[in-house]
Amino acid sequence: MRRTIRMDGGDVFTEPSDEQLAAHDAENLQSMLTYLRDNPTDDAECVLEVKVSMSALAKMQLRSIQEKISLQAVLRESLRRDGLS
Repeated sequence: MRRTIRMDGGDVFTEPSDEQLAAHDAENLQSMLTYLRDNPTDDAECVLEVKVSMSALAKMQLRSIQEKISLQAVLRESLRRDGLS
């Protein structure tokens, strides 16, 4: 929290701005990525629940069938292609 000093010398605590929160989150995520890059054995798989439209799911399932790969492989390939894995 930010601390603002009142004219009478008292402290007033104010909430951080959205920009400050976003900057803090980005800094924490960069630190995490650096740590995981330096410690690959700690880079465990995790479960991510995502809501997508039915049409998006149908497209992914169709690709899975056409390419004879799992739905998970379709998602991982998409993430890799976008530089996210």
